[in-house]
Amino acid sequence: MDIWALGCTVLEMLTGEIPWTRLHDVEDVLMEVRNGCQPEFLG
Repeated sequence: MDIWALGCTVLEMLTGEIPWTRLHDVEDVLMEVRNGCQPEFLG
């Protein structure tokens, strides 16, 4: 398991939600990165 997968798993366990569910495909992720957006904090 890599550190990214571990972090996603821990976030899902703590919040009961899958992290960053509004990003549905690679194009959405690339657009977020290109625009300089940071991930929302869950909580």
